[in-house]
Amino acid sequence: MPRATSRRRRSEVPLELVDPQDPVAIQTLRCVRKLSLRPHVAFEQFVESCLTNGRTEKTAHNYRGVLSRLAAYLEDQLGLDDVWDVTAGDLESWLSHLRVSTSAATGNHLSPCSISNYARHMLACWHWLEESKASTARCGHYRRL
Repeated sequence: MPRATSRRRRSEVPLELVDPQDPVAIQTLRCVRKLSLRPHVAFEQFVESCLTNGRTEKTAHNYRGVLSRLAAYLEDQLGLDDVWDVTAGDLESWLSHLRVSTSAATGNHLSPCSISNYARHMLACWHWLEESKASTARCGHYRRL
């Protein structure tokens, strides 16, 4: 009885056999997907990177506080479990959410200075994620603060 051979997956086709000018061949190749990375895990990697780059423990504590709120918003309210799925619009909606939310400590709305500080922390983290290729949410049109 002859042994059945396994089917070759399209992604196993050697690249030198694919004609890049043929649109049919290009469409059949599968896109490489990176591993899923939850927002709170990605943000913790950013904080650890800051510590290894010489930032103080107080700076890391401030980043953790702000980014934990962002992770809670992305994961709990928007249901995003992957940093690859976060868009610039999601980050803008978080900033809008901050404008109407109240402080847990005082019960008052957050001041514009606090929101600006949150935005600076978020952008610092997101630019790091872009540079390390952990996210595709392009925030390049925002000025580094």
